[in-house]
Order: sequence, then C-alpha cells, then structure tokens
Amino acid sequence: VGEGPLHADGNLGGTWQVDGEEVDLRPVAIRRSEDLAGMLRSVKAWQAAPWPPSLAGIDEVAWDELETWFGDAEGFDFMLKGMTVDERCFHQALGEIWEHVLHQGTVSEGTGPVVRYLCRITDALPADDPRTLELVKFLCFIATRNGNLDATVELRRLFEASVDADDPGEFFGEHGNEPSYAEVYRSLGDAADTWLRLAESAPDPLLREWSMVLVGVAPGAAEVDVSAFAAAY
Repeated sequence: VGEGPLHADGNLGGTWQVDGEEVDLRPVAIRRSEDLAGMLRSVKAWQAAPWPPSLAGIDEVAWDELETWFGDAEGFDFMLKGMTVDERCFHQALGEIWEHVLHQGTVSEGTGPVVRYLCRITDALPADDPRTLELVKFLCFIATRNGNLDATVELRRLFEASVDADDPGEFFGEHGNEPSYAEVYRSLGDAADTWLRLAESAPDPLLREWSMVLVGVAPGAAEVDVSAFAAAY
C-alpha cells in the first residue's frame, strides 16, 4: 500500500508512496497501526479533496499568527478540511487540534476562528452523520468550559454586555476572560438556526440533547434557562 520514512518516535514522516502516488505526511502525525493502510489512503484523499463551501474564506485567516496552548495554529486550515473528508480524517484532525483549542477548560487565540468554521462544517453535515454529534459535543465543551454552568452564565452575560463595545474581544479580556470567547459566542449565535434544527429534528436523541445545550448557550437561539441543559452532562 505504501512506503516511506519512519521517525524514531514511531510517527510516519516526509513523503510516502501510497498506491504508487506521492503523499506528503508532514501536516499530520500518523503512527503505525493496524489500520495504517486505510489511514494512508484517507490522507491521500484528504490532500486531493477540493476545499468545500463550508470553508470559504479560510485562506484569509493568518493561522500562523494565532497562538494556541502549544504553539501557533499553522496548518489548522488543513485540519479543518480533513474533518469534511471522511470519519478517519475527521478523528485524526480533531485529535490533533483539540488541546490547542480547548485545554483544561480554557480557550486559545486560535479557538475563535476554529469555532467559526466548526459551526459551518456542522451545518453542512447530515444530521445522521456521526461527525455531527462529535462536533456538537466539542462545541458544547468549548462554550461551557467543559460543562461549567457558572462559567457559562458568566460568558453569556459578558457577550450580551459586549454587544456595543468597540472591541468585544478586548471587553472579554478586561473582564478576566479569554478574548477569543467573543468570537466563539458570536459564531454560535450566527449558527442558531443549526442548533434549533438539530435539537428539534435530529434522528439521534443524544444529538438532540446536546444540540439543546447550544440552543441554551447561543445568543439569539432561544430564551432558554441555561440550568435546563445541565442534564446533558
């Protein structure tokens, strides 16, 4: 299926030959596994896939200038693209960005733009796609600091108070919270129709339940008592 260099840490690296074609593995951290052949073919498809409409404008984000908890966000555009290819690429990409975006209940500078595109990817996926539930859950963790109800109430309060601020991100920072939460909550609000649609009609009751969390959190989705969604955790 493929051949190429292997690093001492067990990760595949450099350029590999996959089914007779060159595939650059440097953007992803792939380890030897029982499903290595499938992973190599998925990365090949990942690189060859066109950029979907849900990621329009992603090349305008200066990812390499955005800080995360573990370096900058360079390559995050490629990771977000991977989430749209197939489930194997999705889990690889989500695993690689998770701690950069959400670490111990805190978010980084890169989290805002990531959430903007995660909302768009979620909206474009079918409700019965397993990735939809995983994305909604991840967005819930980000929006609520891993299920902290008090923190969620404070973030919603700050967002509502920042509407008329010249710089909402700066407003969040001045009140002891990460500036990127301003964009996180704005993006969740922009996708309010998505959360309402999933909460009302998703075939999976678990997805409906998690979507109700975002209905309660997202500005403009509905006037829902945030305590009502605590059971989702």
